Amino acid sequence: MFDTQRSCSICHNNFIVNKFSSSRQLVCQRKECRKIAKKQRQADWLARNPDYFKGSENVERVRQWRLKKAEKVANLKIKLETQKSSESKSSQKAKSCSKLNLENEVLQDLAFASQSPILIGFMSFTTGSVLQDEVLNLCAECFIRGQQLLGHPASADASH
Repeated sequence: MFDTQRSCSICHNNFIVNKFSSSRQLVCQRKECRKIAKKQRQADWLARNPDYFKGSENVERVRQWRLKKAEKVANLKIKLETQKSSESKSSQKAKSCSKLNLENEVLQDLAFASQSPILIGFMSFTTGSVLQDEVLNLCAECFIRGQQLLGHPASADASH
């Protein structure tokens, strides 16, 4: 069988094309080339869809996506807890780390970049919610209450 070779569009080295994606494969398997090609594809897509992340209809689309994601995470949490109850205590400790990774998947907006990951994780764990709007609102309320308890004047920006 004859293997098709092609020149990589990034590094220009020859590579053997994958037989299942020969018509689409433009870059070699080197990690650096794949990363560069992905950035280029994303930039091209964003240039063709400049308003995709803007406007009220997109805000609602993202809200609906977060709700669906939260339901999936909740179902996975239930599944994990069911598995935990059937296992011994030593294996329960080993599984507890995977639960955090599921919750962090949803908390990804830039609004969280200025918050401590421990605080966000604690608030999410305390409320049982993985919706960033709910967790961020709780953080703001706790911030204001903390200022009041310490006798500091309330600031206009309570989310930081």
